[in-house]
Amino acid sequence: MDQEKNISRSTKPYGFENFSKLYNLYKDHIWLENSQEGFYDLWESADEEQKLLLEKLVDNFTYIDSRKISEICQKIVNQIINKWQISSDNTLVVATCDGDEADGSQALLQRIKNKFPEANRWKENQFINNISVIEKYLSSDLTIVLLDDFIGTGNTISKRIDFIKEKIIFKEVVNVKIYLVAAAAMGFSKTKLDKLEIESYYYEMELRRGITESFIDEEKDIAIKSMEKFESKLSNHWDKLKLPKFGYERSESLFAIEDYNIPNNVFPIFWWPYCILGKSRKTIFARVSQRR
Repeated sequence: MDQEKNISRSTKPYGFENFSKLYNLYKDHIWLENSQEGFYDLWESADEEQKLLLEKLVDNFTYIDSRKISEICQKIVNQIINKWQISSDNTLVVATCDGDEADGSQALLQRIKNKFPEANRWKENQFINNISVIEKYLSSDLTIVLLDDFIGTGNTISKRIDFIKEKIIFKEVVNVKIYLVAAAAMGFSKTKLDKLEIESYYYEMELRRGITESFIDEEKDIAIKSMEKFESKLSNHWDKLKLPKFGYERSESLFAIEDYNIPNNVFPIFWWPYCILGKSRKTIFARVSQRR
């Protein structure tokens, strides 16, 4: 028997229509239970057009829980071994992280490495959790599989691959093949990914922009204005970060993996922690500050 779901008490009374909308959103999107206060605050600050926008965004949001990310990892392994037919011989699987801070690619690497079949003799030292150390692992006739959790604009992964290519030239090794896998990617990043000059790439989920690729005609114009009104209530800066309107480089992403740092490509109304006057706000998702 399913357990009853409890919805937190609101700070103000709702009419039947509003309550019905909220109830259905919570019923259809279990992940909202983890952030009820943040969603209530956002909902209460919204006018009717903004509420309609919020409903659509939540309905289109891709939230990956632990069960789903395990399935995605298995599909990535299947792509590597069965589709690309990459063996364990002289192969590295490398997280795209390039700094000291933990990131989503490292978390995905930890999840994926035990899904490689033991019969193929994959070893612990073939899974590298930071691309910055790749130089010491480079050798001729090597296969590198880069692993990322989410590809937004494609800019970051392009820089990571350029970095590897520079190290290959510097170390004077030959016949190094580069592949790229990810759990998800924005569809518009495909233009950039197609120009990477690598062996191949694969991502399990392709995502659309949350407004400009999901609304049409007059509805799109209304949705854009509604989001601009939402964002006008947010502070312009957080530490040294500037508010990424509509998500980093206007990615308009609607994507999160359970317990991972939410991408800054996602609309900031879901995660930006400060209002226009610098007052803290409750958020639907958390993102650790990058003090830069």
